[in-house]
Amino acid sequence: MTSPTPPTTPSLGLSLVPVLALVALLAGVIGGLGGGGHIPLVLATAVAAAVAVWGLQQPWSRVQDSMVKGIAGGLPAVLVLMVVGLLVGVWIAAGVVPLMIHYGLLVLTPQWFLVASCVLCAIVALATGSSWSTAATVGLALIGVGEALEVDPGMTAGAIISGSYFGDKMSPLSDTTNLAPAAAGAELFEHIRHMLWTTVPALVLSLIGFGIMGFTTGGGTVDHGQLNVISDGIQSAFFLSPVLLLPPLAVLGLVVLRVPALPALLAGTLVGAGLAFFAQDASLQSILGAAMGGYSSETGVAAVDKLLSRGGLTGMLETIALIITALAFAGVMEGSGMLDTLARTVLKRAKGAGGLIAATALSSV
Repeated sequence: MTSPTPPTTPSLGLSLVPVLALVALLAGVIGGLGGGGHIPLVLATAVAAAVAVWGLQQPWSRVQDSMVKGIAGGLPAVLVLMVVGLLVGVWIAAGVVPLMIHYGLLVLTPQWFLVASCVLCAIVALATGSSWSTAATVGLALIGVGEALEVDPGMTAGAIISGSYFGDKMSPLSDTTNLAPAAAGAELFEHIRHMLWTTVPALVLSLIGFGIMGFTTGGGTVDHGQLNVISDGIQSAFFLSPVLLLPPLAVLGLVVLRVPALPALLAGTLVGAGLAFFAQDASLQSILGAAMGGYSSETGVAAVDKLLSRGGLTGMLETIALIITALAFAGVMEGSGMLDTLARTVLKRAKGAGGLIAATALSSV
C-alpha cells in the first residue's frame, strides 16, 4: 500500500495569485463600481480554491474543510455581533444611547471648542458604534458652530474625525471593532483592552494639539442653535434620566468581573429592554421590533432620526456575511499553505524589532 503524496509546498508566485486577485477585485468593485467587499471576497476565494486544486493538486474535500474551519474560527464573534445588533436597537429604544448623546452635547465651551468637539464626537461614536454617522450628524452641527466661532473648518473637521474614529475604535458596538478580533481569532474585550495602549495616547496627543490650536482660533461666542435642535429632538422623544445608564454600567461591571463578552452584552440588552418597557413606556412589540429590525426614529428632526435609526439583528447581517466570506478566503489560504508561504517570505526579512514591526505592517497590508 503506497503512502499518500505529501501536499505540494506553494511557491511565492502561486501564493500571490489569490492575493493579487483580491486586491484587483476590491479595487474594481469598490473603487470603480461603488460596490461592497462581499462579492470580491467570494470571487477571490474561488481563485484561491482553484489554485489549491489545480495548481497545488490538493483534493477539493481538503479545500472545503479549510473553508469550514476558517469560518468556524469566527463564529464566536458572529454570535457577539448578533447580540450587539440586538443591544443597539434595544438601547436606543430604552433611551440609553440618546441620553449619552444628550450628555455629550453639554461638554461644549467657547474656550475649548476643538477639544470639546473631539470629546463630544468620541462620546457619540462610543455610544453608537459608528464614526460615519457621528461625523454626518453631530459633526455637521459642530462645523456650523465652528464657523460662528471663526474656527478654521479644517481644524474642526480634524477634531470631529479624531473623536469619531476613537469612539468607533473603542466601542464594542462597532462592526469593525468586532470584525478585527473575529479575523484574528481574539476575544472582543481583550482586543479593545490591547488597543488602549496605542489609541488612548494618540487621543491624548490630539487633545493637547487641539487645546493649543484652540487659543489661536478667535474668541466668538457659541451659537448652540444647531446642537440644540438635536438635543431638543432627543428630549422630546425620550424620558432622560441618569437611571438609563444602568445597562452600560451593568456591562462594564460584568466586564470588570471578567464575564465573557457574549453573556455580558446579552445581560446589558435585557436590562435595556426592561428600561424601554418601564421608563419609555415602549410596548413589548416595539421592543422586539427594535431588537430584530433596529430602532426607527420618527422625531421629525432629520439629524436625530438619522443618528438614532439603527441597530437590530438584521442590521448586522451584512457585516456577518462579510466576516464569513473573509474567513472562507483566509481558510483556503491557510489550509493550502499559501498563507504560510507569504508569511515566511515577509518574516525572513525581519531583522530586529524594527524589521519585525515593518514586516508585521506589510503583512497586515
